[in-house]
Amino acid sequence: MTKDTPATKFQPPVQLDIVIPIYGRLDFLEHCLYNLPKAAKDIVFRVCALDNASPEVGADKIVMKAFPNAYFRRSRENLGFPKGCNVAMRMGHAPLVLFLNTDCFLEKNSIQIMVEDMIIDPQVGAVGPKLLFPEGSPNGTAEKIQHAGLDTNINGEIIHTFIGWSADNERVMKQAEPLALTGACLMTRRRLFVEAKGFLEDYGMGTYEDVDYCLTLRASDYKIIYEPRAIGYHYVGASAIENKMQFPLNQNYQLFRLRWNNRIPWTEWSRQ
Repeated sequence: MTKDTPATKFQPPVQLDIVIPIYGRLDFLEHCLYNLPKAAKDIVFRVCALDNASPEVGADKIVMKAFPNAYFRRSRENLGFPKGCNVAMRMGHAPLVLFLNTDCFLEKNSIQIMVEDMIIDPQVGAVGPKLLFPEGSPNGTAEKIQHAGLDTNINGEIIHTFIGWSADNERVMKQAEPLALTGACLMTRRRLFVEAKGFLEDYGMGTYEDVDYCLTLRASDYKIIYEPRAIGYHYVGASAIENKMQFPLNQNYQLFRLRWNNRIPWTEWSRQ
């Protein structure tokens, strides 16, 4: 008499890789991870985390305790935000990728809503949520808009549209197609990200790589969507503030303008 072989439990395919670069502020990392299941709802996801040479150790224990099936790697040196995201993205295989900062805390159903936007319209190349300033933020008033998409003013400068506005303002509540989205919380298609060769690593420690990527998508006729039904709180630069990190803002802006020159449209007016 042969012994029955137990049936293998069905494992649904991973729909989304959540890429999280880590540099210090492990308290924020814990909070960020805690919010993911309720934000994802029915979406099957895997965390791909890269400790970008944090000054403090222990990120691996926090990540693996929250998600035992996560991919985790620690870099010996700080690779910067663009390269760190590119390295972490290659750990996974899901068709959709969400780049998420540790100081970004997503609310209930937000990930599911963004995934649905991607599924409904195959021409959507990237989706980002409405981000609010949290209580205690040094950069803005609590519950006010931190991010509702990035646009350009008449001088060609990149601006956070509606920053500081009320979260329930009629204009803020409309889904829109801004010029770009912040890399602090940006969902895209793996195929498109790979075709674009990821975030441009010439931006070093970071800034403008997210705008550059969104313009690359737009140049191929893909849509950039701001989704106000998906909501999060963004502390903005928590790790950089604590660790006194400097970002090459002026240098990266010059690189961005050099790369895109006269191909940067004026988009602020379209959101009014």
